[in-house]
Amino acid sequence: MRADDLTIITCSYNTPTVTECMLKSYAKYHEGKHKIIIIENSAPGDKTRNVLKKYNIPYVDGHDVLPPAPEEHGWGWSHHKGVDWAIRRCPTRYCLLVDTDIIFQQNLQKMYDHFISDEDAVALGPHTERRRPFKYDENFVCVNPEQKYILPRIHPCFTLLDANFFKEHEDLTYNGSPETGPVEMNDRLNHEDSYDVGSYVLLRIRELGKTTINILHNRYFQHGEGLSWAGKTDMLEYYDKVVYNRLSDIDITDRFYTDIDYDRYNIIIK
Repeated sequence: MRADDLTIITCSYNTPTVTECMLKSYAKYHEGKHKIIIIENSAPGDKTRNVLKKYNIPYVDGHDVLPPAPEEHGWGWSHHKGVDWAIRRCPTRYCLLVDTDIIFQQNLQKMYDHFISDEDAVALGPHTERRRPFKYDENFVCVNPEQKYILPRIHPCFTLLDANFFKEHEDLTYNGSPETGPVEMNDRLNHEDSYDVGSYVLLRIRELGKTTINILHNRYFQHGEGLSWAGKTDMLEYYDKVVYNRLSDIDITDRFYTDIDYDRYNIIIK
């Protein structure tokens, strides 16, 4: 799996330790330097940018390149907009889309080889079936199941994509679907059959006659699930005290770089 073939894509939001652990866990199982596009969307005062600068890792300032969120749309807007932005500027044929709260468990070479050997497959990742969404209170705590359904999706926390295929089809988007607009927790509870992030991508890939490869959710990685928005204090403490210490001896200085135009896309590196 050569660095020339693959670009890692992630969007960070107020997760300095979590983001650092994700990058270190990837470096643990993969030698050399790796291409990356990080859309950094954190609030003022967050320390994620300090972490990236510490290791000389380039990032894109999402506040500069993404459209501002309309008032009716809150958390999640910059994430799916950032994902679409990065994939369309990916300098390699393949990209690995991951959440910052991913911890890699093994080398991905065999998975990657299996994916690129399948001529019909344009995406690989864990799939979820049509399911009932859950209602969340103001603290993002699930209170009770709704009677409405969310369509199947390929989970955006970990997806290996053929970026060229994505670029060839302008309507492909992680923004729910073009019809429903941005996917927000409250929005999708208003649809009888709603799109979660990754639902429209899966639907369009199948409509276009291509296939996807399903993998077990935690076979290649562990996923913290919502550490940037759900306020999971216990999980954040686990990252701070346990995961970070396990990866403390891994130096990621200059291990990640980008090939896209620094000046054109406001990439900041100091």
